Amino acid sequence: MQDQAGVVVSTVSQAWRAQRVVIAVPPLLARQIRFTPQLPVAQAQLLERAQMGKIIKSVSVYPEAFWRKSGLSGGLNADMGAVAVTLDASPRGGSPGVLVALTGGRRAEQLARLSTDTRRAVIQERLRTLFGPQAARPVAYHDYAWADDPWAQGGYAAHFPTGALSRSGAGLGASFERLHWAGTETADAWRSYMEGALQSAERAATEVLGSKHHEHTSVHPNVEINKRREKVWGG
Repeated sequence: MQDQAGVVVSTVSQAWRAQRVVIAVPPLLARQIRFTPQLPVAQAQLLERAQMGKIIKSVSVYPEAFWRKSGLSGGLNADMGAVAVTLDASPRGGSPGVLVALTGGRRAEQLARLSTDTRRAVIQERLRTLFGPQAARPVAYHDYAWADDPWAQGGYAAHFPTGALSRSGAGLGASFERLHWAGTETADAWRSYMEGALQSAERAATEVLGSKHHEHTSVHPNVEINKRREKVWGG
């Protein structure tokens, strides 16, 4: 709840009061928050239309990056099979060897329904096909289904129906009175990347710091920031 005196953030057991609040959670979680007063209609509708991507990230660890000896980079993109993307995450010296595999979309949904052991077997068999028999014998293996994470509900960022962002994208991160938004989905550039998250954090910090020094001016700094966002998004 926000009013002229500030903002109150409440849970079932606690409450906090602040002059301003930065909301930096994925859109799917943000739309579970009850806002008083309600968010602007365009902003609320964008949150409702957001969907998180489906992604499973697996990490296979080997004594060394054996693929380098064959002149392979360890990176690939595939349009079939249980693995869509691989990346060499090994240190420069190549020991240990670390191969990251990503699976997204329907394939991620299918793998998520499998037991951990079965999922590992499927992914390692695909890596064996791509990189040879050594790929099926890691000394350590870890994977993570981001859709099962209650604080993310998917990865790596939210996506929207065709045309939603071009029509109303500027409103996604627009400040609303004492509420400010951060997170890669609200970035003006490099959205869905870490760089976008940093850019949005800098913007939110600028809004809050500007508000602190201009609470009583006739033209609020957030107005100018929001105007610039509309220009970037073509709004």
